[in-house]
Amino acid sequence: MVFVKAIIGLQYGDEGKGKQVDVDAALADAVVRYGGATNAGHTLEKDGLKFIAHNLPSGVLYDRKHPNAYGMPVMNIMGIGELVDPEITLTELREVRALGFEPDLSIDAKCPVITQWQKVFDCGIEAALGERKIGTTGRGVGPTVMAWANRATSLRMEDLLDPYLEGRVVDIVRQLSREIIAFHPDFKGFHSSTVRTAIAPPEGHPIRGKLEGLARFYAKELASWGKELAGYITADTFRIVRDPSLQRMVLCEGAQGHFLDPDFGYRPDTTSTHPVAQQAMVGGGVDHIDHVTGVLKMYLTRVGSGPLFTETEGKDGEYLREQGGEYGATTGRPRRCGWLNIPEAKEAVLYNMARGIAATKLDVLTGLKEIPIATAVSWKKAEEGYILEDVSYTRLPGWEDDLSGIRGWEYLPRNARKYVEFIEQSTGIPTETIGVGPGQRQVIYRQSYIDLMEGRSLPIRMVLKERGFL
Repeated sequence: MVFVKAIIGLQYGDEGKGKQVDVDAALADAVVRYGGATNAGHTLEKDGLKFIAHNLPSGVLYDRKHPNAYGMPVMNIMGIGELVDPEITLTELREVRALGFEPDLSIDAKCPVITQWQKVFDCGIEAALGERKIGTTGRGVGPTVMAWANRATSLRMEDLLDPYLEGRVVDIVRQLSREIIAFHPDFKGFHSSTVRTAIAPPEGHPIRGKLEGLARFYAKELASWGKELAGYITADTFRIVRDPSLQRMVLCEGAQGHFLDPDFGYRPDTTSTHPVAQQAMVGGGVDHIDHVTGVLKMYLTRVGSGPLFTETEGKDGEYLREQGGEYGATTGRPRRCGWLNIPEAKEAVLYNMARGIAATKLDVLTGLKEIPIATAVSWKKAEEGYILEDVSYTRLPGWEDDLSGIRGWEYLPRNARKYVEFIEQSTGIPTETIGVGPGQRQVIYRQSYIDLMEGRSLPIRMVLKERGFL
C-alpha cells in the first residue's frame, strides 16, 4: 500500500513547510494540496532555480524533463479542500513554464473559486471593521468560504466552463452586494479607495461603478481563465490519489498552521479553511495517513491580529525578525515574534497525531545569551479578546557558533542540541530535520527521518546525497 505522509504547521503558519515538502516531493508519486488558498507561500528550489508556490502544489518542479528520484514526473493535485484563484493559478503556471518546467497538474472540478469580487469584499470588510479587523491577506479567502457555506453565492472550478456563467455571476454579485452592505454599512463599495484597484477595471473604464456591467466584466474574465485551465480541471481527483498503481508515497501538503484552524485556533483570529492533518482525508481525498510531520519554528511568529502570548516586542523581537527575515512571503508584512510556546506545541502535536518534528530556523537563535521557552501559559477570554494571565519560562543557555554550514547533529554546539532535546522531551516526539539557514540545503537530517523513509523503501539517502546534504 502506498505510504501517505502529511506535512503540517504546528503554529501560526510561516513555519517553513515549503522546504520540507520540497525535499520529500522528490520521493513522491503525487503531491496533494488539501486546504488553504493563495494565502500560502511555499518556496521551492531545483537545479538552481527558485519558485514560490501560492496556489500550486509543491511538486510542480518535477516534470518529465526534471523527474523525481524514480525518473518520473510528480502528479500535482489541487484537492477539493483547496480554494483556487484561477488568475493566480494561471500566473504561477506561466512562471513555472518560464523556468522550463511543465507540471503534471490536476485541479478538482469541485474546488471553490476565489473570484474577483471576493477579494474586493475581503479588503472592503477589513477596512469597514476598523480596529476590529482580523488582519487577513486580502486574498478573498474568508468571503469565499462564507459564500461556499451560503451555497447559492459560490462557484466551483467546473462552473467556469458553464455557458450560462455570465447570468449566474450577475445574480451572485447582486445578492452578495446587498448582504455585505446590510451587515457592514461602512463598506464603501467596489471602488472605494480602501479597495485595491488592481482587481477592478481601471479609472475611466466605461463600466466602472455600474454593478451589472462590472459583474459581466468579471464573468468574462472568469470564463477566459476557465478556458485556459480546462485541460487541468478533473472530476474526482480522489480517484487519482487512491489509484492502486501508486506504490511509493503520496505527500499531503498543508497550508497555514494548527492555531489558524477555525476550529482549533483563537477565533475570530483564524483562517477560514482547515490546516490540520485530518483535513487531508476530506480535502485531499486520501483514504489513510501513515505519518504526520509537524513543522515547528524554533520560536514563534504571527502575521495579523490575534493572541501571541509569548510575544516579545523589544530588542529581542526585532532581533528575531531581522535575523529570521520575518516578513510574509505572501503579503510582505512584518511578522510579530515571540518565544516558543511548549503548551501550544504539545496541543498541536496531540490534535494532529504528529510523529516527528521538522524543526526550522534554529540558526536564528544564534547570538542570544539565553533563550526563554514558555512551559506554562494561562489566559482567559474577555470581551476585548484573549487576555494573558501568566506565563512561566524556562531559560536555556544560548550559543555563539555559526550553524549555517553544519550538516550533522553531532556537530551542533552543545547548547543548541540541549535546546532541541528540551523540545523533544517536552512534546514527546523526535525531530526529523533541523533547519540551520535560509538555503534549501541548510538542513540537518536526523537518523529518525532517514530510517522512516528508507523503511518505506524510499531512497532518501540517494536524494540527500544528490542534493549535497550527506
